[in-house]
Amino acid sequence: GPLPARPQRLLLLLAVLTLALTAPMAGHSVSHSPEALLVFVDTAHVLCISAWLGGLVMLLIAIPVAGRVPSARERTPLLAEVVGRFSRMASIVVAVLVLSGIVQAVALVGSVPALYDTAYGRLVLVKIGLLLALLSLGAYNQRRSLPRLRRLAAGGEEPGGAATILRRAVAFEVAFLLAVLGVISVLVATDPPSG
Repeated sequence: GPLPARPQRLLLLLAVLTLALTAPMAGHSVSHSPEALLVFVDTAHVLCISAWLGGLVMLLIAIPVAGRVPSARERTPLLAEVVGRFSRMASIVVAVLVLSGIVQAVALVGSVPALYDTAYGRLVLVKIGLLLALLSLGAYNQRRSLPRLRRLAAGGEEPGGAATILRRAVAFEVAFLLAVLGVISVLVATDPPSG
């Protein structure tokens, strides 16, 4: 369908930014220095993780939907295009997510020993471990599944097993990301060592 009118898009953007600001305004960002930087970085972090999780869930829905496209010649190209677009978006979002996470960790943990000696630091390490597993799975999908889908599309073949493997991998990505969100919810309730 057509895009919403410009005032509606601006209102939607304002609503999204307002919602994204609720986490930093209720979290550690407003009680630690540099406050303005931490609020900005935390907001970017929230927006990126939301876009990533939302994109993965939409991809989980899109994979079987693409498999039901009536024209067999269009199934694999459609799936390859959807996965390719998500992959490009995810690459940008993940880069900002990692950068904003590094800034938060440096500002809130304060030192390398605090990573091991404090509950907050250990939670940050758990989050990093889960994120590394998630990034590995995402990289696998980007480097293996997407090229395979593109080759199948170029040859006019059905997605078949490639779509099944991709759907399972995306489901695992969603599970890992939900685990990361669980750790984040505990992090929010835990005092950072530099406070």
